[in-house]
Amino acid sequence: MNKQSVIVGAVIDGTPKLNRTVRNEKFYTIVVEFKGTEIPVLISEYNLREEYSDTIQVTGCVMSDFKKGELPKFYFYANAIENVDADTPLSNEIYFCGKVTKNRGFTTNARCRDILALTLSDMSPVGGVSVLYVSARDAVARKLKDRPVPYEVAGRGYLKAYRDVYEIIVTEIEE
Repeated sequence: MNKQSVIVGAVIDGTPKLNRTVRNEKFYTIVVEFKGTEIPVLISEYNLREEYSDTIQVTGCVMSDFKKGELPKFYFYANAIENVDADTPLSNEIYFCGKVTKNRGFTTNARCRDILALTLSDMSPVGGVSVLYVSARDAVARKLKDRPVPYEVAGRGYLKAYRDVYEIIVTEIEE
């Protein structure tokens, strides 16, 4: 499965800020709201414009970077950004894939929904390992709960801010 996603968001802070330099390539961030979830968008200097505004469509993938003992910092890595009409509906449905490295527990919440929390890892587009938090619910959670770790998983979901991190709420798993 290709982990490229196309999502539409409203620019909150469109002035690029230097985030990091990797192998002499500079990466900048802007802040965009994707259907109720604010997330930084990471842009290479080769795709960078002076400023972003209004509504944009971003093609790329979700990634994170982290240091041991700290929470991951999440980004949407942009391969392409283009302006779209202001009446284009915002979206944050993404594709994900990776290796499940940790089963964080199968539980039932107060609404009697089965929930399985997983940690996925994959290589990030800017080098290093990217960690994603995934929450599967109901039939998908029951389907995945007894699989021995590690295993590969891919599917669709949407981003949801949870405290200082983001998780992907699974809507569909690819077989």
